[in-house]
Amino acid sequence: MSAYEVNRISMGMVNAYLVKTEKQLFLIDTGLAGKQSIARIEAACGRMGRSVGDIDMILLTHTHHDHAGGAAECKSRSAAPILLHKDEAEVLRFGISGFPAGTNSLVRFMVAVAKKRQKGGTPFPPAEADIVIDSDLDLHNYGFPGVAVPTPSHTAGSLSLLTDWGDCFCGDILFNIFPGTVFPPVADNPEALTSKWSLLLERGAKLFYPGHGGPIERQRVERELQRRA
Repeated sequence: MSAYEVNRISMGMVNAYLVKTEKQLFLIDTGLAGKQSIARIEAACGRMGRSVGDIDMILLTHTHHDHAGGAAECKSRSAAPILLHKDEAEVLRFGISGFPAGTNSLVRFMVAVAKKRQKGGTPFPPAEADIVIDSDLDLHNYGFPGVAVPTPSHTAGSLSLLTDWGDCFCGDILFNIFPGTVFPPVADNPEALTSKWSLLLERGAKLFYPGHGGPIERQRVERELQRRA
C-alpha cells in the first residue's frame, strides 16, 4: 500500500497532480497561467486538508506554457522550490515556450500555422528554478518516496517522477487522449520517446499519470512498444 495520496487536477485538456505524503505536499506541473488554474490547485489542496501555502515542492515535467504557466503564481503563494531539468531552466526564466514538432502530418501542419501566428512562442509568467538537475535526483531527502528521472524526448528537458510503488508522473512523453495510441502528437525528438518508455518500465513503472488524459496502465505502454517495434 502506497504511503501517499494522489489528486489529479484536471484543467481542461491538461493535468496537474498534487501528491500528499505523510508530511509533505508535492505539486507536479501547474497548468496554464491564470485564475482558473490556481483556483483548481487551491481546491485540490483543500480536498487534502491543506492550502497552496503548504506546497513543499513544485516539479515541472517540462516548460510548455500549459504545464508551467502557473509556476510563478504557485511559487509566490507557497515559497516552494521549483525542480526541473537544466535544459528547461532558461525557458522558465524568460517565460516563452516554443512549439514542439508534430509527430504526424496533420499536427505538423497545425504547428506550422501556430508558428506563423505567434512567431516568438507562447508567453507565460516567468519564474526562477531552484533545483536544476541533469541526472536522477533521489527525492527521499525531500520527503518524497521516489526519484526524478530525466526523460528527454517530448522536450530536451522532459522530466518524469517515479515513485517507489511504480506510479510515474510522466508529463507529455505519453498522451491518453486519442483512441488506440498513447504516442504524443508533438515531440521535439519523437525517436527518443519509446526508449524513455522502456527506461521507465525497466525501472518498475506500473501506472503512468500523463499530462493529458487519464492514467495509463503498464500493459498498454508495453503493447504500444511491441507494435512500434
